[in-house]
Amino acid sequence: MSSFLGKISEKYVSLSSQVDVYRNIKGFKFNCMLTFEDEINLYNKICSQFYKLYYSDRFTFEKVNTKKQILKYYNKGIFLYSNDIFRENSYIASRDDEFVFMNINIGEHLRLTGKLPGVNFFRCGHFAYGLESDLDERLKFSFNTNFGYVFKDVNLVGNGLKMIGVLHIPSLKYYKMTEFLENKTKKLGINFYSLSKIGLCEDFYIAEFCNHNAEEFSAIRKMDKYITEIVNLEIDNRRKLLGIKTDYYREKFERYKKILKNRENISPYIISKFISLCILLQSLELIVDYDIKELYEYLMTVRSSTFLNEKERDEELLNVVFKLI
Repeated sequence: MSSFLGKISEKYVSLSSQVDVYRNIKGFKFNCMLTFEDEINLYNKICSQFYKLYYSDRFTFEKVNTKKQILKYYNKGIFLYSNDIFRENSYIASRDDEFVFMNINIGEHLRLTGKLPGVNFFRCGHFAYGLESDLDERLKFSFNTNFGYVFKDVNLVGNGLKMIGVLHIPSLKYYKMTEFLENKTKKLGINFYSLSKIGLCEDFYIAEFCNHNAEEFSAIRKMDKYITEIVNLEIDNRRKLLGIKTDYYREKFERYKKILKNRENISPYIISKFISLCILLQSLELIVDYDIKELYEYLMTVRSSTFLNEKERDEELLNVVFKLI
């Protein structure tokens, strides 16, 4: 059994890595002070330079100023933040492989995002900073020699860097190791918290880094290192847990599946718990019915449903159930 369990892949633990690089354009006021005309001028200025890049034809722009369009990106797993403000002229540009995104006029003037499954902060940083470097040659970013890059959000002033990872760690939760990890990562400048805070299954955790004084690429390498340590710890404990409780989790999977089939007590917790069991069993190839990318997007859809009113939430959850069962 131990050799079989050794096949657990990191993609079943680290569901997503995301690096966000924020920038503001020199000569424009902060977003909250822009007029409608200013927003159009900002968009035109950024796009006029962006379309000169040789790879710009790989990107598609979409205006995101309605709830439906915003949810589309939430459901893809692009982490948007509570202080993001979508305006009349807010846009998201997506690369054709959906590994690179560019947000315009959402919170700050620009957010350049690299996003990949697994532990891939360094590659995500390469995507985001590669785009930032190319645009820096054509646009002048707001920079102060004393404080660094300048933003409306004072927590970004300095490097303008955020990183976020989505982790599936049911074994560490079972063995009561998550509190230890929360305390340890806090000392490292990482906010580590469970999605149970918004009513989802306690097996899913978020690791969020934002230290505006850190040297960017050193911080990205450290994030890769810290998250890899957590992933390896989960894999070791998952081997141990499933070596003795495989039948228990199979039965639990069937029980939750029956609940969803019967449309009984459908809630964000129940659905996310079923997704957790799918990922757990799929990591051992005990079930092969689901694609990990789809499971991640279902989880993100459940997450975004918690921000909706009751009727909208129930519709979103029911759509996820139809796809799962």
